[in-house]
Amino acid sequence: MPECRLSRDFFLWSICVIYLFAFGSLYVQIPGLYGQNGILPARLVVKEPAKTISELFHDQPTLVRVLMGVGFSVETAMDAGYFAVRDGLSMHLHIPFLSKTTQSKLMFASGVVKLTSRCPTWWSLTALDYHFESQCIPTPIAWNFHHLPQWFNKFSVALVYVIEIAIPFLFFSPRKQHQIFSAALQIILQMIIMITGNYNFFNLLTICLCIPLFTESFIDTITCNLLPLKRSYLEDDELEYKRRNFSLLFRRFLAFLSDILVFGGLAYWTTVAFNLKIIVKPTFNIESSVNFDLNGLFRFLRLITPISLWLGGLSLGWTILGAFIESFKMKTFCRKFTSVSCVAFFSILASGLFSVSLVEHTIIDRTSQNNLWNVVRDWHTATRKFQIVNSYGLFRTMTGVGGRPEVILEGAPKRDGPWFEYNFQYKPGNLTKSPPWVAPHQPRLDWQMWFAALGVYEHNAWLLNLVYRLLTNEPTVVQLLDVDPIPKYREQYGDSTPRYIRALLYNYHYSDKNERVYWWSRTLKQIYLPVVGLDDKGFMQYLTEAQIIKTDGSKEKYINTNPIAKFVSSLRELFGQPDGFITLITLFIVVIIVNVIRNRRCN
Repeated sequence: MPECRLSRDFFLWSICVIYLFAFGSLYVQIPGLYGQNGILPARLVVKEPAKTISELFHDQPTLVRVLMGVGFSVETAMDAGYFAVRDGLSMHLHIPFLSKTTQSKLMFASGVVKLTSRCPTWWSLTALDYHFESQCIPTPIAWNFHHLPQWFNKFSVALVYVIEIAIPFLFFSPRKQHQIFSAALQIILQMIIMITGNYNFFNLLTICLCIPLFTESFIDTITCNLLPLKRSYLEDDELEYKRRNFSLLFRRFLAFLSDILVFGGLAYWTTVAFNLKIIVKPTFNIESSVNFDLNGLFRFLRLITPISLWLGGLSLGWTILGAFIESFKMKTFCRKFTSVSCVAFFSILASGLFSVSLVEHTIIDRTSQNNLWNVVRDWHTATRKFQIVNSYGLFRTMTGVGGRPEVILEGAPKRDGPWFEYNFQYKPGNLTKSPPWVAPHQPRLDWQMWFAALGVYEHNAWLLNLVYRLLTNEPTVVQLLDVDPIPKYREQYGDSTPRYIRALLYNYHYSDKNERVYWWSRTLKQIYLPVVGLDDKGFMQYLTEAQIIKTDGSKEKYINTNPIAKFVSSLRELFGQPDGFITLITLFIVVIIVNVIRNRRCN
């Protein structure tokens, strides 16, 4: 049968779209976040341009340093980088992807760390009682999920453990149906997360990693069956094969037996591990609880982690072997030599990346990590600054058990008030405002405000920078907030620049399920940031030491000398701060239209 490459092409195309979302989301926020007068100017980190290749890869390996050397400001360099990445994503990359291994490590580690963190909510299966309310930026549907019965949420947590810890091992099953089943469960889980929380493009990326699991099975089979030219010459041979080959019945029996063992084993061990009991009367209910302790978990990890390493290594070896076999099938010597050379190069690259990733993967089991070869640890140490591999661990601990902490900024004309709240575009604040739909856009300021609420302002120095930008009414920063950040202040005083700002810490809760007006209720917890103004010497001294302002109190100014830099800056001034979600959807539609037109021309 001719090789169907739809799954591979769809995977590459999906990765390009996700990168488009990622950089497009960042692009619209660059001036207010990292610009010359942004919250955290990139010039404070990337201070000098790279003059040589060695300088580029030393300490700060980023192309922004190269663009700075030809007359770009850091802000404009990021703009140019966005355009370069966007255009580069249209290239068709013919490289092997080990997404199966990446996806298995991602899900397995995400499930395990929930237990190794010793978070009481995960061990008691009550994490979802708080998750929908306390996540970064919930969606409107999260409010409905929060009010589901507790037994349903506990049962859902048990299923999450099964999907994240047990199911990923089916990625390596020789039976295609098992791979399809495991991929389908992962996609369903990600879809539920998407409709209940705005996690930017993360869920799309996780779903994209499942696409290669359909290779040579679901997608290719359906596609090839729908193409008469690819199937017509097979029909007679397949019918004849089915009539004459008596081993087909035996192979079907083995496949059926494997299904019984796999799915039956999953059902049995899930029931045992979580004490599942179905109660019909007086009301339907599914009781569930964890039926193992921490010592049992560690014994399981010591057993299963080495197995996962061997599965990943064998999968990599099998992929490389298959690629070499296909390369040697090339007819001409030139094509054969080129193909073999490419496979050899990318095989070495993939093997190196896989080896380096083992250090991060075995964090969940120190015994397995200590058994790694010393050369693997040395490679990991040498490449650590490039951050090409990372450990995984989503939702390690559950926050907001006593209520969702939320920092609310307030401005006033005088130090003693009256105080008016700043409105943000996406994060909870206004009690009557519905949670938004914003993914795949990632509003980074709103996300950081969520993290800041989990700590103290002393550990979030950028918050003081934000306060200063608001006190000076910096347009690029104000545009990151709501259209009218403090409407009541503007209405009463005719000015949008308060002289003093403070921050209060509230505990937010979803409103009662019978409530029709308010989405949230809140109680004041404490003062998060005392009152500060431009007349506070300590505040201004910090800003000077942090190089946010000069010693004379003036803002940092940058004069563009590069014509391209001037052009990009003029576009910024002309169009201002675009809406992130609308921008990404517009870009996506444009990409679809361009590809449709190009394909029609090619045909």
